[in-house]
Amino acid sequence: MRGLRHPITLIMTARLLPVRARAYAAASSRSGAIGAAAAAPSPATIGYCTDVEGNLGFWRRYCAISEVIDDSGGLDELRLRPGCHFVFGGDSVDKSSGDLRFLRSLLALRRRHPDRVHLVLGNRDINKMRLLAELDGSRDNWLAASEHPGVYWRAGGGPDGGPSTPATYLAAHTGARALDTVANRLRYMLADNMGSPRAFEFRRQELAALGVNAALGVNAALGVNAALSVNAGPTEATVGGGAAAAAAAASAVGDTGVGSGAVVSDEAVLQSYLDSLHKPDGLIAPDCA
Repeated sequence: MRGLRHPITLIMTARLLPVRARAYAAASSRSGAIGAAAAAPSPATIGYCTDVEGNLGFWRRYCAISEVIDDSGGLDELRLRPGCHFVFGGDSVDKSSGDLRFLRSLLALRRRHPDRVHLVLGNRDINKMRLLAELDGSRDNWLAASEHPGVYWRAGGGPDGGPSTPATYLAAHTGARALDTVANRLRYMLADNMGSPRAFEFRRQELAALGVNAALGVNAALGVNAALSVNAGPTEATVGGGAAAAAAAASAVGDTGVGSGAVVSDEAVLQSYLDSLHKPDGLIAPDCA
């Protein structure tokens, strides 16, 4: 690989710049024997990006300089250039207010090029699997805050060196934030043991910018099932409608900023996480097989 001496270097240093690599493979028979007469395939150009973490500006800048991605149609209409592959190295969400729009952009690219877009799950992607069990609407796996022992890696992170638990988290807040609700449990999980203290409010900001409230399922509002015109503050944006929609949404919220859209309830924020995990066409758990 050009400029790289070890594969680990690719993982540790490739952030914005695409990496050009030549990939060769020898054909083999069913018995595993090498096909000596097989011709080497054509070289491939591979782009790599990781740790977007919801930063839409970061993703936009990467796409603009990428040698493998054609962004002329906007973030919702990305295409791979001929003979190119793209690898996303994981950590798609949590640190900015563009989680859903980045996921929509990335997964749309994969659906267009299922054999040439390759996704690696990072810790910020994998840890969301917990939400399926711990925040399930049936509460089959629910433990009251007073009974919850917390997670083992926060055993000494609570008051006076004791464990950090839902109870200690709620005790540090007042009013509605001190109640043992599912939304507050999500807050606790994100802030206390997923290393994302601002993720809940970032999601609220993004939903507000997109005009999503408790009456709108996030998947529908983001155009996963169908394009839907929503009020993104002073700008009318048809979210999921291509380059024009992406530009309108960007003007309303910016790359990482706060839009002036609808007031979004705690329950709507919670539902956006659950929708993206539970629905067959959810954003975090899509049908990408």
